[in-house]
Amino acid sequence: MSSEKKRAMMNGKETYPFLMSFVPDPFLRKSEIELTKTQENKLKGLEELKKMLIKSRSESTCDQERKTGPCMAAFRRYFFNKKSGNYELFIYGGCQGNENNFETKEDCINTCIP
Repeated sequence: MSSEKKRAMMNGKETYPFLMSFVPDPFLRKSEIELTKTQENKLKGLEELKKMLIKSRSESTCDQERKTGPCMAAFRRYFFNKKSGNYELFIYGGCQGNENNFETKEDCINTCIP
């Protein structure tokens, strides 16, 4: 901004640009509101997608049979038994298992039991 314009604004001769910087633009606010709604809708869509992916993963995980694996360790683990509809304790060998293998019964319940 030129020094002449600055002096004119300070002397009150040219106030319009000064006022424009403080007067809210109704179109800008509407755009901001629309943008916020769009972002909220996208966020809701992402949350729904996340829920679907978790549900899909948990369904396939919980459908798998118990798999102890060929290794010789002895870890206490839980799996979801689809036939009984409940969690069960098993001994996991430590390798070549599958996703239906939970360290705690709470993890198994939270993932597999609705």
